[in-house]
Amino acid sequence: MKLPIEWLRTLVQTSSSDSEIADALTMAGLEVEEIIDGAFHTKVTPNRGDWLSIYGTAREAAASLNLPPPVMGRPSHDALSKRNSSVSVDIRDRALCPRYSYRVIHNVTMCASPRWMQQRLIACGMRPVNAVVDITNYVMLEMGQPLHAFDLATINSGKIIVRTSVGSERLKTIDGVDRVLPDGLLVIADPIAVAGVAGVMGGASTEVTNSTTSIILESAHFAPLAVRRAAKLLNLSTEASYRFERHVDPALVPLALARATELLVDHAGCEVGEELIDDYSYELAARKIELRIPRLNAVLGTNISGETACHALTRLSFRASHTGDVISAEVPTFRSDVSKEIDLIEEVARIVGYESLPERLPATYCVSNGDTVQGSFAQHVRQKLSGFGLDEAVTHSLSAPSIFQQDDDTVGRIRIRSALSAELSGLRTSLVPNLLTVLVHNARQRVSYIRLFEIGKVFQLGNNEAPYGERRSVAAVFHGSTDAGSSKIEKGPNVDFFYAKGIVEQLLENFNVEQIEFRTSMRAGMHAARCADVSITGQLVGFVAELDPDVLKSEMGAPNGVGRVATFELDIELLRAAARTNKVYKKLPKYPAVSRDIAVVVQKTLPYEAIRAAVQSAADPKITESISLRSVFESDKIGTGQKSVALRIQFRATDRTLVDSEVESQMGTVLSRLQTDCGATQR
Repeated sequence: MKLPIEWLRTLVQTSSSDSEIADALTMAGLEVEEIIDGAFHTKVTPNRGDWLSIYGTAREAAASLNLPPPVMGRPSHDALSKRNSSVSVDIRDRALCPRYSYRVIHNVTMCASPRWMQQRLIACGMRPVNAVVDITNYVMLEMGQPLHAFDLATINSGKIIVRTSVGSERLKTIDGVDRVLPDGLLVIADPIAVAGVAGVMGGASTEVTNSTTSIILESAHFAPLAVRRAAKLLNLSTEASYRFERHVDPALVPLALARATELLVDHAGCEVGEELIDDYSYELAARKIELRIPRLNAVLGTNISGETACHALTRLSFRASHTGDVISAEVPTFRSDVSKEIDLIEEVARIVGYESLPERLPATYCVSNGDTVQGSFAQHVRQKLSGFGLDEAVTHSLSAPSIFQQDDDTVGRIRIRSALSAELSGLRTSLVPNLLTVLVHNARQRVSYIRLFEIGKVFQLGNNEAPYGERRSVAAVFHGSTDAGSSKIEKGPNVDFFYAKGIVEQLLENFNVEQIEFRTSMRAGMHAARCADVSITGQLVGFVAELDPDVLKSEMGAPNGVGRVATFELDIELLRAAARTNKVYKKLPKYPAVSRDIAVVVQKTLPYEAIRAAVQSAADPKITESISLRSVFESDKIGTGQKSVALRIQFRATDRTLVDSEVESQMGTVLSRLQTDCGATQR
């Protein structure tokens, strides 16, 4: 809002400079964004409609500077009346219009408003029109209460009806637009037609014109939500609706009407021919809230006395009294946002000064959900991945449909009604797409080494018993050299499928997870030959893959030069169920181990897991300590469609030293099983 400093200073008598007043207002919460052409440009928060006026801002400035509050004088024409009103009002929805005041004014001439008034209107960013329009706008800026004038001759039967619209009624508003009114909008009407949308804009048919001689001057209190709904549905925002949406003090209704009457009589030669009618459905009663001084100091970390707190509230126009450790405060009617003890604490803090509150480090720290079993395990996963050199990212739970979603994810995606954008149109079904967006963004900034992970919830449509489902996942993305940070001229190879697989294996090994299986799979957006499902004891828990480079560039917009990108995603709850967190310690081996290598030729398409399973089933588990892959070799000399796989098997007994005959017997059994189960031949 634009507030002329000259106008403000007529209500706040202070020697403080303009910048000092602006600083005081800003520190109290009413931010002065800039001072231009002798006016404060303020940023009003949605809960403080009282700041949208000169009086409201002056009241705040006086409180901030510890000055007496400005007094809103009672207009001199408030009690003037010569006869009863010739106009009647029928309020049919008291919930949406609890107070409606009006007065009939005669001898209206369309003269110009005083020069000083025009200058103040211009300084506030408004265009002078004529005395009637200018005075209603002036009072709105001065006191914060919007007013509206109807041409008396255009109101049928001299009757105003405050009701809601029905049956797609039409109204041509004063901006010249013919509008269809949705059902349920609060309108001002007469027995025949709609005369205006309450709190938003009047109709052209009842507008004050040069031929107008008598007017009905309206001042009312409309429910904020009703005005906001009408403004949104009609896509019509006005100075009046902007104020009503943020709550206008209902006590201002008759005062603003009397003030406008005074200005019309004094500066436009109008005649007050009829009494001021004030129709309201309830008596205004001040809300009373108690503030406990110990609670105040516990929240703010201060040692504020009851007297200081009571004085701070009094400066803000609260009627406050102090007894013992409790302050009883009556909330002024213009402060609809104050309803609880914590609100009073904030008010005291604003006046005492946020800058005077002590600065202290927290007494302790907390980890999100760390007091639950699930949260504690997630924290362990976070620590492990950070120890592997990965950086944690936090992305939005809302996302756009992704090329990386499986068909069932697309069907089960939870969509957001009235989404702000396509990028935030639904709940994510996977952590990977958002992480890839972060990776691509960093790659565009020429970041060549990226290791990111995220732990968070993913969502999916469920069934009739549980319509929506959510689970916690951990995902990571990798890009760049495996030797990042090395001072060598030649860096190591770029990350690939096996790099990501190694991270997964290391993570699972840290949690003592057994019976892990990697099986080749196909997933949307992933490389056809470098993608595997991860299973634990036969249950699918996630996947590890390289991205399809074409998809990465065409769909994600990755810049040229981005090499391989690897990723994985695992279900944390399934991982937790399979983890063995109790550590079991064994004595160091007393007897030596014996290793044997074996190389076999098998079909190229045979997965290593099948070879390892055959070896494991053949070897005696009591003396077989480990099975590891040594190498994979392919050549035309071996044969078309075949490969050579070299394994190392380590044997050890806990009660004796193994002899060669025992080991050779085991190797013979292993070879026989490989020949039977895998069609292998020894090299």
